[in-house]
Amino acid sequence: MGGDYLEAGRYARLAKDYDRNSLSANRLLAILARLGGDVVEWDRILSSILELDPLHHFAEAELYLADVSTGENVVEGLRSEYPEQELLELAIDYVELGQRDDAIALLELGETGLRHPMLRVWRAYLAEDPGALGGGVNPDFVFPYRPESIPILEWAVASDSHWSWAYLLGLNLWARDRVPEAAELFIGLDQMPDYGPFYVSRALMASHFESGDLIGQINFESDFRRAVDMAPDLRTVHVSLIQYLHGEGRWEDALSVSADARLRFPEDFDLDLLHALALNRTQRFEASIELLDEAEVLPSENSSISHQIFAEAHVLAGLHVLDRGNPTAALDHFNMAVTWPEHLGLGRPYNPEERIEQYLRGLALRISGNESGALTAFEAVIAATPRDVLEGEIAANRMDLLAVAALDALGRSDQIRIVANGEEGVLAQIITRVRSASASGSDVRQALRNASQSALNLFSDLTGQLIYRALNLAR
Repeated sequence: MGGDYLEAGRYARLAKDYDRNSLSANRLLAILARLGGDVVEWDRILSSILELDPLHHFAEAELYLADVSTGENVVEGLRSEYPEQELLELAIDYVELGQRDDAIALLELGETGLRHPMLRVWRAYLAEDPGALGGGVNPDFVFPYRPESIPILEWAVASDSHWSWAYLLGLNLWARDRVPEAAELFIGLDQMPDYGPFYVSRALMASHFESGDLIGQINFESDFRRAVDMAPDLRTVHVSLIQYLHGEGRWEDALSVSADARLRFPEDFDLDLLHALALNRTQRFEASIELLDEAEVLPSENSSISHQIFAEAHVLAGLHVLDRGNPTAALDHFNMAVTWPEHLGLGRPYNPEERIEQYLRGLALRISGNESGALTAFEAVIAATPRDVLEGEIAANRMDLLAVAALDALGRSDQIRIVANGEEGVLAQIITRVRSASASGSDVRQALRNASQSALNLFSDLTGQLIYRALNLAR
């Protein structure tokens, strides 16, 4: 407030005319009463606030600022998971009302009782005390994301050379989608921080840039590996390095890193899943199956890939033994691929994608002489393909090619009606050749094989490779 208390009070009372329970108006009127020495009015307003909200922290803060209560009562009243954020919210409210000294008094309480870096930097800024910033802070569990904190952290960066202030400011700017500014700060810190998560943050931030000068100044792998070297007991930095190597397709390197991480964190199912994923990509499916059989995956966001890895491992194993003339063993693996073991942390969804597994089951059953079972499996592939794809009403994707192969295996190649999205692209070329073979009565299976063999880029990832191998198996 600029000192015109009468005018401020008039506007607050106008706000109460509109909403007599307005907490913001009541807070302002309480502060005005305290500043004006009107104890009776101040007490009445606080009572009305507590009547509306018995746990309102503002009331306890006012009692402390009026020397009626103690600082311990203020701090003890902050019962949420993040008490420092509640106290900072209070202090910011006082700052916005022009009561800087009140805000400083509250922040000093927080520095003593809560010892949180954001309370410290705010108090230093409001008190114009850059000396309080010396030595920086430990950024662990510091959440600097309030937009009001940006100018305060900018002041800290300008007032003190410790890297932690620039790191916290960069995190806040990043959260506000001001990524170039944040990246410039992080790049400017070079190798100064002795804090592993900083290097992970810088590498992840750089992933926002597809090209340009900024991204060229960051060595992704170096940052991820430096994070592991600096914080080896922090599992998340290991996960970040492994995921980076996965994204680069460096599966052997990823296996080396995840093997070391699993030794350090032997019961971490996230690391187990990442290791099994790389084992699949390097055709070590037996080791992957063994690992997944022993893993205990808890239901979580990260467990969402557990069944996919499990199914891929068994499909790879099934294809391996099928290539060696053992359809019975192959069928065991294909059957296992469509199960949903409870220890993998996922329940079977309503309509899972199992067309690769079902098509391969059909081939193994046919080779084994179980024709009725084979027909049922091929029909399952057709049933799992959207009807509007089968009728050519919407464009097909590469997984829908299995429906073409299943129709042919059922002797119904004349019913192939799928279409591609546009006239260009390798998938469109495959579908064109298949439809031409179907229309002319030629060998659809051979056309599908020949066309897929000339479009290997379409099948470059592991799912694509499994589709390709299924399409090119003899039936």
